[in-house]
Amino acid sequence: MTACVNKKHTRRVALAISASLVGALSLGAAAPAVAFAEDGVSTQSVSEAQAWSNGKLTYAHDNQGLIITGDLNSIEFEVNGPAKYVVPIKVTPEKGKETVVTSDLVTYWFDANSNGVIDSGDTRIAKGDDTAALASHTWAVGSYLMVIEAPAGSEYDDGGTDKLVAGFKVVNKSLDGAKIYDAASGDVSDDEFVYTKNGQSFGFLLDGVTYGETNSIFDVRWYDRNTGNELPSEPVDAGEYTALLVGKTGTDYARSEEQVNFDISKRDLTTAAVSITDLEWKDSQQEIPEWARVDDATYSILTSSPSHQKGSLKATVVGIADGSSVVRNKTTYTVELTPSEFGEKNFTGKATVEFSIVGTLVPTSSIEYFFQGYKTLDNASAVVYTDDQTTHIEGSLIRCTNPNAKLSVVVTDAAGQEVDFDAINSVPGDYTISARVDAKLNSYNYGSDTAVMKVKTRKGEVKADAKLWFTYDGTVVDHVEPVVYDGGDFLKRIGTVVEYGDATLVAGEDYTVTVTDAYGKVVDSIVDAGRYTITVSSSVYDITGAKGSCQLVIDVKPIMLNDVRLGSDDVKTFEGKDAFIPYDGSEHGYYFYYEVKDAKGNVAQVRIPDGVLNLDHFEFINTDGEKSDADAISELGTYFAHVTQAEGVVNYVLADTRTDNFLTVKSSSVFTDVPSTHWGAEGIFDAYRLGYMSGYKGTTFFGPSDTLSRAQAAVVLYNMGTNRSVDETNDAWNTWHEHGLAFPDAEQWYAAELGWASTLDIVSGYPDGNYGGSDDVTREQFAIMLRNYAAAKGEDVSVDDVDAALEGVKDADTISDWAREAVAWAVENGVMGAEGYVYADQSIERAQAALMVTRYQPEQLTGSDLLTNGVRR
Repeated sequence: MTACVNKKHTRRVALAISASLVGALSLGAAAPAVAFAEDGVSTQSVSEAQAWSNGKLTYAHDNQGLIITGDLNSIEFEVNGPAKYVVPIKVTPEKGKETVVTSDLVTYWFDANSNGVIDSGDTRIAKGDDTAALASHTWAVGSYLMVIEAPAGSEYDDGGTDKLVAGFKVVNKSLDGAKIYDAASGDVSDDEFVYTKNGQSFGFLLDGVTYGETNSIFDVRWYDRNTGNELPSEPVDAGEYTALLVGKTGTDYARSEEQVNFDISKRDLTTAAVSITDLEWKDSQQEIPEWARVDDATYSILTSSPSHQKGSLKATVVGIADGSSVVRNKTTYTVELTPSEFGEKNFTGKATVEFSIVGTLVPTSSIEYFFQGYKTLDNASAVVYTDDQTTHIEGSLIRCTNPNAKLSVVVTDAAGQEVDFDAINSVPGDYTISARVDAKLNSYNYGSDTAVMKVKTRKGEVKADAKLWFTYDGTVVDHVEPVVYDGGDFLKRIGTVVEYGDATLVAGEDYTVTVTDAYGKVVDSIVDAGRYTITVSSSVYDITGAKGSCQLVIDVKPIMLNDVRLGSDDVKTFEGKDAFIPYDGSEHGYYFYYEVKDAKGNVAQVRIPDGVLNLDHFEFINTDGEKSDADAISELGTYFAHVTQAEGVVNYVLADTRTDNFLTVKSSSVFTDVPSTHWGAEGIFDAYRLGYMSGYKGTTFFGPSDTLSRAQAAVVLYNMGTNRSVDETNDAWNTWHEHGLAFPDAEQWYAAELGWASTLDIVSGYPDGNYGGSDDVTREQFAIMLRNYAAAKGEDVSVDDVDAALEGVKDADTISDWAREAVAWAVENGVMGAEGYVYADQSIERAQAALMVTRYQPEQLTGSDLLTNGVRR
């Protein structure tokens, strides 16, 4: 088990203890501490101090503050990693309750002889609270011990006599995370093994590098996972196994161990390619072949022969061509192959095959084809060019050196379908020639096994003077500089051009572009970080001789997360940089992001996608300054996040596991009657901060649910348009004031604002000449005022299609005909209708007004944009 930097770990398997070992342990057990006295049985109880020393470390961090999970009795750190040592947090005494320990109770030692106890050869490093000494210590490769004292004054405290000792290792490199795969397939994601008597080709993947079973950094020991028994060599039979990787002495992986589970499944005869050879006739026949070929290996068939009495397969005759009842005559026999009692552990299913008994069995080496002389056909291969007859293979020239033996020759394509022999010389593709001395054609005088030849047919050879180009973004390249992962497909930016003679070949028809990753796996895009090889090949032309390379390599680099930051959609900002999560007792969501700057120095947040980072825990500091770990953001206080990189992530590399920024949960209010949890708190504060609205004079109240009066509306719009930058001595102000008082019912306190707004046609009075300052403003009336304000600023406030703009408004029928265009404008500009309703005929509340004005004008007007000059009547 390894507990490496930036990872949470669980022990994947614990090897079983054999029965013999259990017995040995039982024989050496100490007698129970029970004594018999005249007045009964007395017991000698384990003391509290002994319970402490017999306890276990059950909760710990590394020195970076990350939680260490898994088996805390088997912890490893990589010497060059940021995690150097263990910080004990909790200890569970034997049969006791978990107890918190502080750093001053821990002393660190170097365990020189790795025996797990403090002795004369060991070196004291420092106390746990001496962080400077621990930080400056060189944590070299080796074994380390932590001596943990019981908390002073606790029931376990005996003055320091009994102490709990726990250990950990520092290794050069850790084997943690190693995976097994089928090296024969070349695909590192292929961890499925199927039984073959030839054995498996085991490969291991560690930190993106592949290793064979025999390598220079670790040894492999094999175990049966069900019994725990160690095997003398790598497993062959189907079953459940564990590979124990042990770092070799003298390597960077010395002292490190890792267990990897895998299975070998049975081979299914139903889907396998199965065949058996013919037999040569004997006087006392009564037998069937002793061997069957299953896929690429040969297996024994259970017979009476001493060497085949434990055959893997059982053959049952299910048909005889001549109608006889014994296996004796020169005829064809149909048999059903199934697993024998000895082969059931490795095989499943069944297969039906044929063989014949013949007079003479001809070896497959006697079957030949002609190409610049006769050659053995079995296991041969050839390349045929359709436009070069000198490379053609003639079916009539395939022969058996025994002139009396007649052959049957079958050609199949890559899909296994039988085709005419002429296809080999005329149609590009991959073919198999199967030739056999056919027992039936030879009246059972001769027979054989099947000889197989592979043929590749191409239109022609792309010679060395032909041309092949790669392009990147339309530019011809012979290499591509490394690029950084951005979520896009770089393959779409790569092109190919191949010419043959005077013709330009067509990709997908004349040639194929194949992309493989660093492990040889074929992929259809280049998105994730890693190395990719783009190869041009063809089943129509032979282009291996093309001028230059037929491959292009591209490296995609990961994004380096040097400064991970913590954010939350629940954060509210009420003043400057004072951003916090309003306390409401619930758990709050969070996300991680990093910051980027553009060419102008503007900073933008980039959210890190889900699944890239895992939260290890929050470092929580409550309002009293007390520190602890937390799994959620809910209580009042400050939260730092400790994060780890998720397993399997390749597009991001985590550099710092602790966020430098923090989130704070606190109780606060903008106004006495507007707590920070109020739905309109941010809008109200923004309106206050921008100077558009204020609380009631002489109080700390805002009145969020009070209705907005027509007088207040004029003042709000005035504040938005002028920033109150015109004082009462200004001629313009006096003009506005007089104009406002022209309304018979206007009051002094808002006369200038009303005069300004009416002069610009933002508001107007009633037909009787009064303004109605104390009347409520409906939401549709306020939309009209805001639209008039926008027009006064010179904006185009027309709406092309009012009905279309209001199509998504669920209560559009509440809008008065005279207000439809204004409400449509407000909806189009995001001022109203965000929730699908406009509530047009309802009186607008002050909180709603604050939200509407800050949505429309989120920043103050300045300079020439201010509406302080001239009139528009």
